[in-house]
Amino acid sequence: MKSKRLRHQPIGMAVVALALLLHGSTPILWGQEIDVAAEADAESAKLESMIEQLNESSLTKRRKAKEALVEADASAIPLLAKAALSDKRELIVYSLEVLGALMEKSPSEETRKAARITLQMLSESDQRSTADRAKRILGSKADEGIEAFPGWDDR
Repeated sequence: MKSKRLRHQPIGMAVVALALLLHGSTPILWGQEIDVAAEADAESAKLESMIEQLNESSLTKRRKAKEALVEADASAIPLLAKAALSDKRELIVYSLEVLGALMEKSPSEETRKAARITLQMLSESDQRSTADRAKRILGSKADEGIEAFPGWDDR
């Protein structure tokens, strides 16, 4: 009887691992350690590097950084908002452009909404250059029939 249990145990573990994978969780295999915080830190460092490249003098580096940030989707939004409030003109301009691209082209409805809300908040910033540029991005979308959701500016 004991031999049957041992023989079926690996199959049971495989079923559990498959179920976890299908539900978006990553199983930890025997002896394997996954440092989720380290992975998050690495992702954040990569995004910060891309943000810094938006301020590069090289057009190629800026273009590649913009593309990478658009691909990063929602995870880039907080860093883009912070960059839009910096004192560096190029960083402001390109971070707002990426937010506009996310608002317009992201495959995720949640990301499009998050980018739009972020731009709306930035359009009310005390930093005039950021606020004006964010309003222009939002305004250009309104001209195309894209409007803010009702109540976003109620105070």
